[in-house]
Amino acid sequence: MGDLLFLLYLEKSPEELVAFAGFDLSKEEFWQLGMKQYEDFVSQLEELI
Repeated sequence: MGDLLFLLYLEKSPEELVAFAGFDLSKEEFWQLGMKQYEDFVSQLEELI
């Protein structure tokens, strides 16, 4: 079953895949959220080293 879902996702565009999760690639907010997440990951890494 999981393999079938994976194959179905291969047929989708990136825009369709993120829309399924409620995001819109054309919105600046999407990219700002992504950058914020990246910054948080970097901060966590810096705390570890």
